[in-house]
Amino acid sequence: DDIVFGTSPKVSDGVSSVSGVTGRRVLLVDTLGVSLVCSDNSLSGAEPLELEGDLSSMTFDEGYDLAAEAVLRSSGISDDPRPGVNILGYGLPDPGWTYGMGEIRSLLSMMGVRVNAFVGCVDSLEAISSSGGSNLCVMVHPERCHRVASFYEELGIPSLRPSCGSPVGYRATKSFLDEIANRLGIDPSPAIEAVDRDEQAVRMMLMKSD
Repeated sequence: DDIVFGTSPKVSDGVSSVSGVTGRRVLLVDTLGVSLVCSDNSLSGAEPLELEGDLSSMTFDEGYDLAAEAVLRSSGISDDPRPGVNILGYGLPDPGWTYGMGEIRSLLSMMGVRVNAFVGCVDSLEAISSSGGSNLCVMVHPERCHRVASFYEELGIPSLRPSCGSPVGYRATKSFLDEIANRLGIDPSPAIEAVDRDEQAVRMMLMKSD
């Protein structure tokens, strides 16, 4: 009785607990284990998002991309113009992701570019909802955001796949900034100069170390 009929109340309690802390909608992933114990999410009062396909046969990146797309399609995306970019494929699996978000946002702001949303990176519902009015989507980790990029392309927002990959290291970071600026028709100099200053400071520090 506990395993078969007791699952839904436990899911309900879990959803209520998480929502009470975050104040956000909860995404339920119906795994094989949950299916075996005959859980009925409708009895828990939850409104789970349905993910198409078999997650157990996907890589982590594919599953992450699928879940992010499902969240987007259920979020009521607005297409009201909101100049700026969306950052795709960057998220919780990246070490130091909170710091990285701040650095990307800071460097792009130096060029006068606003980041409307970090999709798949615990951004606010308001940010996600307004992301449909952006000028460009930047694929930080393309392998983790193919479906999400296609979703935005359906809305008429083009995607950029940086030629040097994710902005890790000075060369790749400067290339990342330069390509975004080129697509938006703006000057990347303020951000590039900031990266150059940081690189010089690091070199000086290394030269002084034993």
